Amino acid sequence: PSYRSVFFIHYSCDKFDEGTQIYRLGIYAKDEMQEFCGDNEAEFIEAYCRRVTQLCAEGLIPIHWNQNTPVYGAAHIRSRYKELTGRDIELQYTNCINLSGWLIEKYGDDYISHPRLDKLAELNNLSGKSTEQGSRTFFSNRLILLSKIYCLELNNKLKTAANPLPRLSSKSTNKAKEFPAFLIHQQREK
Repeated sequence: PSYRSVFFIHYSCDKFDEGTQIYRLGIYAKDEMQEFCGDNEAEFIEAYCRRVTQLCAEGLIPIHWNQNTPVYGAAHIRSRYKELTGRDIELQYTNCINLSGWLIEKYGDDYISHPRLDKLAELNNLSGKSTEQGSRTFFSNRLILLSKIYCLELNNKLKTAANPLPRLSSKSTNKAKEFPAFLIHQQREK
């Protein structure tokens, strides 16, 4: 979808094996960043859920980076809210796009090494990695980084570590080496 049809979501929480606390939730939509954080975790989760629901109702599509597991994503946010309040909360990422998974589908699993988000930032000369993890600046940069990667991809300018396929030319002296690359290219096109 076009850039104006999407919004970006990101959040920071405890390390998966250490706890369930959520420190900050963020949305980047319509060239505006909103952060949800503070002393009352349940209240800022509620505010975040309301805003996501509103944006989805407007027809915007959420884009995230791997927020599709019980320990990271909508399921974790709902679970954490229930843990804090004993109540359920509605949070659905309607028609969401997992940008990480989408890039893997398009370019293959080896399109960039791990950690993928950081490596894409480096390769494409984007900020997002340079500040200390856990800080507000780091969080904000990560959210904007998702939007920059998406924009680059929309404009066919995203650089990946996957080697570009050799172009077939009549001047080539070794056609045997080009044929496997051509087959790989055809498979990717399918």
